[in-house]
Amino acid sequence: MMKSKLFSTLILFHLFAYAELPNGQIQALNANYNSPTGTGTAKYINIDEFGEYRNPQLEVENYNGTLMFSIEDKSFELDLSMLGVSDAQTIGLNNLNFSNNSKNIALNFSSAKALDDDFSFSVSNPSVDCTRTGIFDDIKTDLLSNCLKYSKLRISRLDFRSDTSEFTNLITEEEITSSKIDLSDFKLDINSGKFKGEVKSSMSQGLTIKVEGLSQFKVESNQIEIKLDKAKAGIFNIKSKIFDELEKMDSDTISVREPYITIQLK
Repeated sequence: MMKSKLFSTLILFHLFAYAELPNGQIQALNANYNSPTGTGTAKYINIDEFGEYRNPQLEVENYNGTLMFSIEDKSFELDLSMLGVSDAQTIGLNNLNFSNNSKNIALNFSSAKALDDDFSFSVSNPSVDCTRTGIFDDIKTDLLSNCLKYSKLRISRLDFRSDTSEFTNLITEEEITSSKIDLSDFKLDINSGKFKGEVKSSMSQGLTIKVEGLSQFKVESNQIEIKLDKAKAGIFNIKSKIFDELEKMDSDTISVREPYITIQLK
């Protein structure tokens, strides 16, 4: 279960990253959460239905990976569940900056970490920048319609450890016996719905994984559809192995039929 969940997260991270983000602007947001509560600070916040604040002191709660930031009787949420932090006892978030305006949708932060009894997670310098092609009344439609057409994702480093995980080597049939996995130099660019991405990982024995395909958000059926055309690690074609892993997460909401991955949103 964890193997499939993590692998899908690496591929689909940016598709979900904005699904529960607010409208407005955030500068230099920090959070320290230690179950059941935490604290947060920011240089500036201006969020729809939350208000405008400079240097606020915030309370932080974790609801299955969605961090709720509150002050007085107002609150806003940031969804970090796709980073695998849904059941974390300790979460740290450093220097998050976010904007959602008429020109673009952008998110970046210096680092984030999550700890629990049987896993740890850390990520350094992730950033996502989506160029707007339109404005939609529904928040999720607005975000996904734009980000699946024109966007850039970067992650300098990601490390994940789990005492209950097993990870498949994408080059050979061997299982990676270590409970740790890492990513570095992750890049994903989408231009007119065509994506190209690359990443280095312990799953590929240090070889650079490169992928190409198509992505779109189907408004009428409320679905994300991904068509994976190419996937290579060095000289090795790993497309079939990727789908072998993704097929393990086939469910009522996720359909995997090579070369397509379809996600039914709620």
